[in-house]
Amino acid sequence: MASEGPKHGAWRVTWVAATCVLLSACGSRGGTSLRMASERPPARSCTLVFNESALAECKDAALLRRDPKAAIAVARYYDGPLQGDRVAALDWYERAADLGSTEAFRKLFDAYYFGWHAPKNTARAEEYLKRAADAGTGWAQLVIAKRAENSEPEKAFRIYLHQGQAGNCYAQARLARAYVNGDLTSRSLTHAYFWQLLASVETFGRKFDGHPLLSTTTSISFGGELCIAVDKPATSQLERQLPPNLTHLVQQEATKWRVGQSEPLLPAFEGSTLAAGPKGDSPPATAPPVVPPSVASRQPDGAMPGSRMPQWTPLSSQELLPAVAGTADAATLFEVASRSVWLVVAAEAGDSAQAAGVALGSAVAVGPQTVLTNCHVVEGRPLVWIKQEGVVIKATVRNGDRETDRCVLSVSGTTLQPIRGMRRYANLRIGELVYTIGSPRGLERSLGQGLISGLRRTERRLLIQTTAQISAGSSGGGLFDQAGNLVGITTFRLRDSEGLNFAIAVEDYFRR
Repeated sequence: MASEGPKHGAWRVTWVAATCVLLSACGSRGGTSLRMASERPPARSCTLVFNESALAECKDAALLRRDPKAAIAVARYYDGPLQGDRVAALDWYERAADLGSTEAFRKLFDAYYFGWHAPKNTARAEEYLKRAADAGTGWAQLVIAKRAENSEPEKAFRIYLHQGQAGNCYAQARLARAYVNGDLTSRSLTHAYFWQLLASVETFGRKFDGHPLLSTTTSISFGGELCIAVDKPATSQLERQLPPNLTHLVQQEATKWRVGQSEPLLPAFEGSTLAAGPKGDSPPATAPPVVPPSVASRQPDGAMPGSRMPQWTPLSSQELLPAVAGTADAATLFEVASRSVWLVVAAEAGDSAQAAGVALGSAVAVGPQTVLTNCHVVEGRPLVWIKQEGVVIKATVRNGDRETDRCVLSVSGTTLQPIRGMRRYANLRIGELVYTIGSPRGLERSLGQGLISGLRRTERRLLIQTTAQISAGSSGGGLFDQAGNLVGITTFRLRDSEGLNFAIAVEDYFRR
């Protein structure tokens, strides 16, 4: 019996080997362990072709698993100097594009646009440009923006803003030039300086997703275009034109900015004087909302479809604070009264960091959670925030009367500091010294001084005429007497007229 052992052992090995051949489960080395097909290691991702075997693997991966990286690897192989088979390369780039490869979109656009390795075909080139842009590739979106600069400047600006916020130095430099030249948006050296600072960060080694069509001076390097060759305004010249306080403000905002964040709210500065916006405010019923130059998309006046102003209901007369007595100098008055004056940011869509269709204005807190402003600041813009220095608070339109331009905002979850007192219209005198506090062009809590130059009654409003400054962005701010009492809410100025500014008497917001 002992002599039969080896025979059985040899038979057993032969049976296992035969089984391996039949099942193809033992591997190329003919090992004696049995493995089922389901236990095979998963196929490797194919991203590089270095021999015929790897080429076969990549083709299988592209065709059977529909792997775009594998298709690109095959296309590169045929496109390389060793093979130089441009026809096969183009075919595989087409396959990779069908699988959604953004690299293939770029290769095919260049091939058909410039006639590289394929006949020029404008329609095919435009097809791949659009697909690349829709996929979010920077180079394609920038090419489209450059084309749109003359015919659709707002579209171009919107694309540059999106790419600039994504950290693209070409877009950031173009935004800086747009704000300097005023060609795609309103001229503003503060905004130009902000984007210039960002475009110049780590210039020498920094690259961006660009394209030769963007600029004849662009230096192309392996893996991207160099920021060093991008045309930018002169930083030193911008710094010389900006007042020191604005230079420091912009530098602080640029230092805090991170990729993905929106453009900060900055005061517009056109040159030697602060930008005053439109030449004058028309009466509120037709006055356009104040739109900062940084807004990419400007919308027509009037309420948005489907948005309605809540029905006007005056505040209770019991909420009308009694007037305080005394006289304060301008510095003391500002220190106390300005704490109750807020910048209003009203938007059609988005959030406080990424907002679209924005208007800026001012507002005055008359209660712990009650704020007064003008309707033309918030009408048609359902998303409203109030801002004071670094504090941003969500607000809602409590009610409003668009014909008289009176709107009341409410906040929740926080307590505001209301003004000290309010003074009735009947007690005002022409010739009195008064002060305006508002946020013209986003410059928070700016102080102006003037006289009450007239007291005007209309059918539905009590208006205070004043020589105190009111400019774009001041709408909804406060008009104060020498004691710090709120006497009116600034609302409009007459076009092409000096010193003809008007405020709504504060008591018009309350029941009489």
